[in-house]
Amino acid sequence: MITRENLSKFIRYYTIAYRTEHDIDWIKPDASFWSYELAVQPTQASELPLLRTAFKGTASDINESTGELVCKGAFEPISNMPVLENIVGRLDRVSQELVGATFQIQLLFARKDTELEEGFNREQKWQWLISSQYICELFILGEIGKDGLVFTNCYHSCHQADLNRDIGEDVENILKQWEKIYEEVAVAYEIPSDAAALMSVLNPENYGPSKGIHRYPSEGQEEADYIVTMCKLLGIHGKREISQEKNVLNSNLGIIELTDIIYNRRYARAYQLFGSDTAVEEAG
Repeated sequence: MITRENLSKFIRYYTIAYRTEHDIDWIKPDASFWSYELAVQPTQASELPLLRTAFKGTASDINESTGELVCKGAFEPISNMPVLENIVGRLDRVSQELVGATFQIQLLFARKDTELEEGFNREQKWQWLISSQYICELFILGEIGKDGLVFTNCYHSCHQADLNRDIGEDVENILKQWEKIYEEVAVAYEIPSDAAALMSVLNPENYGPSKGIHRYPSEGQEEADYIVTMCKLLGIHGKREISQEKNVLNSNLGIIELTDIIYNRRYARAYQLFGSDTAVEEAG
């Protein structure tokens, strides 16, 4: 089982890691696109009218062959990050009447290419995502219990890595390591790193640069050099007032930004979510 809190944080991390390792760009808002489909399998056909009502106003329909309701999310640029609550919120509101139902979330990501046309409707855009040679996918499974939605597992695939790889156990490990680095950076930035602060990583207003210059003593000059190089590759170096004195960095990098970059160096390669060392090798 994956806690809702951890899954929410992981989706944010996954999107940023995708931008770091595939796009290698944190500036261009539409370098890649994503969308999702939420499929809900009720325990009996008599529950379908409730689902229809719950998802009224969305792009949704009933799969006659499976008896599932499928809600089709909008086609979004990578800059509009996926948010778990926006995906499952309508299902939450009727969960007490659907105990025993199962659901699955399919999140697709792909880099923009010449095959994507502006005039495509949503279904054509979804087909472009599925058929893209650069596709990455998160597949989240769950069920509805007496206390609401339960997320049972998570699978990942990438065009450069394994298909349908079970990452259920990796999610918790990745987040523990990420939050350990966050706490380390918070000490240097002299700001709180309590539970409330760690949940604040889900608030878009906390993304981007900090309001002032902060000093961060990295593990060594090699790591400091890596951070500077990555900021150049990602297109944010000139906007973050970065200066370096051996292993010490002075910048207005936001705490979340800096944590993401340090995590990418120290731990991301071990998980190889995207099967690409491009950014690591270029920055190394």
